[in-house]
Amino acid sequence: FIVSYGCGILFAPALNSIHILGGYPLGFWFAQQGSIYSFVILVFFYAWRMNRLDIKFGVQED
Repeated sequence: FIVSYGCGILFAPALNSIHILGGYPLGFWFAQQGSIYSFVILVFFYAWRMNRLDIKFGVQED
């Protein structure tokens, strides 16, 4: 929510003063790509954390 709505919409005017690779404004980048990367990172973190909990409680998959 923070990345997609906050950085992409609410904070976009402030973030647009910062330009990244290719000269794109940072607010535009978060709205288009940053939220996708953040969600992918969240999915991998969730999978890693659930695997650790499975091992802790002895219900891991082999």
